[in-house]
Amino acid sequence: GNLDFLITGLNGDPWHKIPALDPEKLNVFRTVREITGYLNIQSWPPHMHNFSVFSNLTTIGGRSLYNRGFSLLIMKNLNVTSLGLRSLKEISAGRVYISANQQLCYHHSLNWTRLLRGPSEDRLDIKYNRPPRECEAEGKVCDPLCSSGGCWGPGPGQCLSCRNYSR
Repeated sequence: GNLDFLITGLNGDPWHKIPALDPEKLNVFRTVREITGYLNIQSWPPHMHNFSVFSNLTTIGGRSLYNRGFSLLIMKNLNVTSLGLRSLKEISAGRVYISANQQLCYHHSLNWTRLLRGPSEDRLDIKYNRPPRECEAEGKVCDPLCSSGGCWGPGPGQCLSCRNYSR
């Protein structure tokens, strides 16, 4: 299936009598290993600075796609500083759109082509996030134990792969 996180789902909608989401309930996603469709995150609780509730997610299948063919869409999450998708190894189909996340670092370090199955041409649209030089100035860079593949966030547990280890 697909997962959509939108402002009305998180903050609620008084007009339709939808209560706000208790952020603790997002922990249910810690058990998710595969999303067969797409992951669309356009709103996130302000006190949560990454998407670590998806830390066990290994695959985004892209069997159904969002909007103009996206299987991973992360946009306008103003307090997110890192993606935290440390187990993600494959995006089987569809495009990736990561935009307008003003505090987001680390994403620019990732070798996205290692995650994308099939041709990667025109599948990445990553823009208007925190400039890499600002991230580097604050020390928000990959751990030295990470390989050139990059990282999902701070610390060696967020490496796409490790520098001195291979399976």
